[in-house]
Amino acid sequence: MGAAGLRDVLRDREGQWSLGRADGAVAAVRLAGDGDRLRLPSRCLGQGLCDRIGGRGDRLGVRAARVGRNHPLHRSGQPRLATGRTAVGVHAARPRQAAGAFRRSTGRHLGADARAVAAQPDALRMTTVHGYSTSGNCHKLRLLLEQLDRPYRWVEVDSSRGETRTPEYLAKNPNGKVPMLELDDGRVLVESNAILCWLAEETSFLPPDPWQRAQALSWMFFEQYSHEPYVAVARFIRGWTPPDSPRRADLPRLRERGHEAFAVMERHLGGHAWFTGPEYGVADIALFAYTDVAGDGGFDLAAYPAVRAWLARVRATPGFVPMPAPPSEAQALLHQSP
Repeated sequence: MGAAGLRDVLRDREGQWSLGRADGAVAAVRLAGDGDRLRLPSRCLGQGLCDRIGGRGDRLGVRAARVGRNHPLHRSGQPRLATGRTAVGVHAARPRQAAGAFRRSTGRHLGADARAVAAQPDALRMTTVHGYSTSGNCHKLRLLLEQLDRPYRWVEVDSSRGETRTPEYLAKNPNGKVPMLELDDGRVLVESNAILCWLAEETSFLPPDPWQRAQALSWMFFEQYSHEPYVAVARFIRGWTPPDSPRRADLPRLRERGHEAFAVMERHLGGHAWFTGPEYGVADIALFAYTDVAGDGGFDLAAYPAVRAWLARVRATPGFVPMPAPPSEAQALLHQSP
């Protein structure tokens, strides 16, 4: 039988039909006792998922119910999806959860987001965050993890008391800073905004469009280079250094540069609701952390109504958690500092 021909196995004879496409091999799967139709072989994309070809082009879909043993989409051991009910071991995903099928103790979990048809194995690993709760850079991760409803373990590391400079900590993060994310296989990721992007991958918190994602990243870089070095450092000096620290002489300059950053944010928010794109996401989380506690650094946000309205919108997002209050000694210094 030629590549362009079909064999009628019901009559046990060969025949030739015009296929319309010279480059598409067709599999003959119409066997006696099997009701499956002749079709182009489809690629299996995972447990119960396939690519299907229709009048509107290639789409992703769930394997058709009741496919036969000889159907090109059949895979041994796959659960069938019966009409009107869910296959055994397939469960619905929580909101914002990445799509894909992945193992749990009671079966398989089918995610809701069609963009993430491939399961992310790392998302199943226990995530440990080493962080200082009253650090904005660390709180970014707690906020995103809570809003993702993703299980994690928090290990408190007080960087103000030198706990990031121990040999054990430096062995994992030679830069000696928080936050640090650690997976149960020993892999480590540092730098708060890099961790945010990794955690948000394949969720609505990180735009899938390359241009929009780059725009979100540009605001995250802005946060680290033009915002955090002034707003966060002013807060640290006022609350975590002694009253006679020579570093306090830097406060006027830090506040000047911090206000420049707030002015840039105010202009953007004059025409946009969020920094990540059309929806709330990682860039908003990155900028929110220290902007929300800017008063601790001696900043007055009264001149930035759009920034204040944006802060209120972030606080109203589902799963929002505020940053814990600083320790009592830091609060005392903040109250008495100019």
